[in-house]
Amino acid sequence: MTPRRRLVTATAVAAVLVGSLAATGNVLSSAAERDQRQRLVESVQMQFPPRIVRALRAPLPIRRQHVGRGADAAVVAYRGDVSDPRPVVVFLHGWGLAVRDYRAWIDHLVRRGATVVAPRYQTTRRADPAGVRDAARRGLERALRELTPAGDVMVLAGHSAGGALAADLAVTTAADPEMPRVRGIFAVYPGRAILGYPGGIPAAPLDELGANLALRALAGANDGVVGEAPAQEMVSAAANVEDRRLVRVTEPSISDHFAPLKASAAARRAFWSPLDQMVFGR
Repeated sequence: MTPRRRLVTATAVAAVLVGSLAATGNVLSSAAERDQRQRLVESVQMQFPPRIVRALRAPLPIRRQHVGRGADAAVVAYRGDVSDPRPVVVFLHGWGLAVRDYRAWIDHLVRRGATVVAPRYQTTRRADPAGVRDAARRGLERALRELTPAGDVMVLAGHSAGGALAADLAVTTAADPEMPRVRGIFAVYPGRAILGYPGGIPAAPLDELGANLALRALAGANDGVVGEAPAQEMVSAAANVEDRRLVRVTEPSISDHFAPLKASAAARRAFWSPLDQMVFGR
C-alpha cells in the first residue's frame, strides 16, 4: 500500500471511530467523553499518522443547521448526531438582537450536552409585537419537525423579550403531544415593552402553567430598559408553578439589561450556572 493510500485509509478509519462517539445512544458528560475518546486514541495511535491522532483528541465540533426562512427560521446547534437523546434548550434572543449575539452561551450549553434550538422570530426591530410569539412557535416546530432532536424534555430560556416569549411558549406548547415536555422556564431580565412605552408583546395566560416545572425569573437592579416589574409579574402570574423564584441581580457589572450578552466570570455565575442546573441538574 502506498503512503498516500495508507493515509486515506487511516483518515477513513479515524472518521468512523469519531463517528462512533457521535452515534452513541447516551449523553456523555465531558469527563466520560474524554475517557472514551482517549481509549480510541490509544487504540490507533500506534497505527496512524500523528495528525489523525490529533484529530481524535479534538472535541466533536459544534454543528449549526438553519431551518425555515425569515421570522419563521431557527438555528439548531448540537454536537454529534442531532438524534442522540439529550435535553433540548429553546433559546430566545432579545428584541432587535440575534442568535449570534448569544453564541458563547449557546456553545457552552451544547458542550455541556444539550441541543439548542434558537428561533429567529423577527427580521427587524419594527416587527409586530403581536406576531412574534407565533413566529417563534413556528420556528421551533420547524426545527423539531425537520431535524427531530430526540430529547423528550425541553427548557425554555430567553433574555428580554425572549424571556417573556419563553414563558408564553411554555403555555402554548403544554398541550401539544408533538412537543417535548417542558422542564423549566429561565427568563433573564424579561420584558414585553420598553419602560414608559405602551403596548408590547401580548402575554399568554401564565396561570395555565402546571405545577410540575421550574420557573426562574431574573430581574436586574440596574435594568433601565424593561425594569424589574416584568420579572416580578411573571412569578406572580404563574401561581400554579410550585418551584418558582424571582432572583434579583444586584452586582453592578451584570445588573444592566444587556449583561446577559457577556461571557464574563460574573455573567457565567449569574446566568449560565443556574440555567445549567435547570437543564442538566448539575
